[in-house]
Amino acid sequence: MKVQEKAKQKTPPQSAVLEYEQQVKYMKITVEEMQSRLEKMTVTKGLKTWAYILHDLDTDGKGGLKAPHYHVIMIFDKRKDINSIAKQFDDEPERVIVRTKDPKTGKRQSIKTAIDNALAYLCHETSGAKAEGKHVYPPEKVKANFDYIAWAKEHFETMGSPKDIVELVGTGDLTFKQAKQRLLDEFGMYALSHNLKVLSDGAKVYNDKIYENWQKRMKEEKHDVKVIWIYGFAGTGKSHFATYWADDEGLTYKRLTSKHLFDDLRDLSIEEQDVLIFDDFRPDTLPYSSILQIFDPLNVGVSLDARYYNAYLMSEFIIVTTPFSPYEFYQTMHIRNRKVDTFEQLSRRISVTFRFTPEDIYVVEPKIQRYVDNLPIYKYVEIGESSPNVWSQIVVDDGKKRIRSLDELHLVSQNAICRELKKGQKKSSAMNEKTDENEDIDAESENLPF
Repeated sequence: MKVQEKAKQKTPPQSAVLEYEQQVKYMKITVEEMQSRLEKMTVTKGLKTWAYILHDLDTDGKGGLKAPHYHVIMIFDKRKDINSIAKQFDDEPERVIVRTKDPKTGKRQSIKTAIDNALAYLCHETSGAKAEGKHVYPPEKVKANFDYIAWAKEHFETMGSPKDIVELVGTGDLTFKQAKQRLLDEFGMYALSHNLKVLSDGAKVYNDKIYENWQKRMKEEKHDVKVIWIYGFAGTGKSHFATYWADDEGLTYKRLTSKHLFDDLRDLSIEEQDVLIFDDFRPDTLPYSSILQIFDPLNVGVSLDARYYNAYLMSEFIIVTTPFSPYEFYQTMHIRNRKVDTFEQLSRRISVTFRFTPEDIYVVEPKIQRYVDNLPIYKYVEIGESSPNVWSQIVVDDGKKRIRSLDELHLVSQNAICRELKKGQKKSSAMNEKTDENEDIDAESENLPF
């Protein structure tokens, strides 16, 4: 009986080097939440170093793929028991591995050896993993709170030949941009120039495949592209709001400038472009027909011209920031036949429109004010209540800049306007109704170029 009681009270294994491993389908928390908890543990648990990777190309020895799973390496300032760390992931202690013991022999190894082996195993760069023929992952796939790529260059015997790097682009393990940098850093300018075309060809083959899968998924799940239009004077925080909202929703984003609008898209994976921000968008940036194509919610998966090869737009959100309301934007564009290429074509593609002033944010919608030459003239009217513009750089109260607290930022980002934005609700059917002449009209839309 005493032996049994003693066994029950046995201290759980402890180590300063631990690994959490779990299949994606069994994880209790999202990857974003996992990283957030790792960052929190650096403050609350003495976690000095962390790194993790998704293994989604491991083979099972029978020609098939193993279930995708994550490896998370954690290095603490002192030993931690596996029970307490497992709780950080809402998981069981058996999912946490003591890395100061050799995984194969069970023999103890030094902290330094344990750290080197654990970090190298993330990419299957240990001697044991290589002997077993495990798939080798590029260091760029690892997420860490330190420069893992620099560490890998110092510790791995080889980072691959130019041919190996080219192959990684074709499998999607490296982006076009990452591969170019690897070739330049490791093999020099000659190797880069010699392999540049095959790199671009490999990236195009991979993007074609990903695009087809993404488009199929979007159509099957009946998703569409949601367009958010934000307009107002310079300094009213339009771009700041766009990036803050994407971060707050846990979405990746890419800011595109008018000068080279789509050049960087070829370097992006699908995971890096949840949101595309058309920053400071101008009427002379794209032809009207191209804008309609890109904004068409049913035309998911648009191929865009870029310098090296076509880049695919695979984003679920497009945010436009501009000084112009959608109607002002349309009126300023060079359009040959406005009876054919109407404003309504653009308007119905926009999920929600915000007007930013130095002090407030308004949700607005277009309404017909009058007709000129049988063409409707629109002005924007406010709908619902406004929200304080805490992103504005020009707001002053009694000559002093308004204090913006983090709590206030969070409150505004979670208000009803943002919920409406995320749902992609369409403007009301009242868009085509004529407004009363005495109705309160957006003052910025008074000087229309017609």
